Amino acid sequence: GEVVGSAEVVWRRVPAGILPEADLTGAVAAVDVAAGAPLLPGVLRAAPAAPEGWWGLPLSIGSHAAAGDTVMLLATDPPLAVPGLVLSGARGDAYSLDHRPALVAVPGEQAALVAAADARGTLVAAVG
Repeated sequence: GEVVGSAEVVWRRVPAGILPEADLTGAVAAVDVAAGAPLLPGVLRAAPAAPEGWWGLPLSIGSHAAAGDTVMLLATDPPLAVPGLVLSGARGDAYSLDHRPALVAVPGEQAALVAAADARGTLVAAVG
């Protein structure tokens, strides 16, 4: 689910026609790609976009959810169950220098409640 752009790619020359060309425009990895592996169309997919009226929030939902996954965000105080769409997965953990929380789209009318539950540490994500 990581974004794949020209900054993450090392270009190498190969004979014409040996590999199909992969379009990196708005691409994310659909599977884990090892360093140095060729980027083929089958390992990439289009990055997900937030539905109309939804907002992207950086949330601490763990590293188990990738871009494009649907999640159910749950909290106990107040009781809350909100659908979400992972726009980009988390990177690293809270103790690593390159930590980045996941970016999750949620319905606009629920965004403040979800953000407050995340700040209190009472938010849990169930991955669908």
